[in-house]
Amino acid sequence: AAFVELYPSVNHRIMGRIQRASLPSEYYDMLHDALVAARCYGSAIVANLGDIENPDMIGEVADLLLRGDDIQWALCMGIFEKRLLLSLRTVDPENNAGQVVRKVVWGKGTGGGHGAMAGGQVSLVEASPPEVQRLSRLLVKRFLKQTGNEGARAARLVKASS
Repeated sequence: AAFVELYPSVNHRIMGRIQRASLPSEYYDMLHDALVAARCYGSAIVANLGDIENPDMIGEVADLLLRGDDIQWALCMGIFEKRLLLSLRTVDPENNAGQVVRKVVWGKGTGGGHGAMAGGQVSLVEASPPEVQRLSRLLVKRFLKQTGNEGARAARLVKASS
């Protein structure tokens, strides 16, 4: 009802520019890397983007990955300004993504959200590269356990290009 009421008032020229905004080539490089990094575990998918320049990309990739066949959960992570940022999505708001992300980062960082979307962060200020790798593996393990995908074998989403 709100859409029908407000749609006539929208500046369609500006809305079109927003919807079809220009994207730099770096955006496509990061998207490529995210798709190659993505791993499917049963009904869950995980992508670790590593160091990123744009933290918005984490949520955007999580949203995209959630659209995969038979995927119920998507977790995307990336490092920005000495913090490991997480974006969690689920197709079913009854799953309570906010509660899941809090359990994933418990004792390591902070998190929150609601039914279908959530986010979290963990400080990496004093973490060495091996510690960051161990932390990432721990968070993925917790995520898979919380989503009922513990023990599922990892499968690539796409093949790496040669």
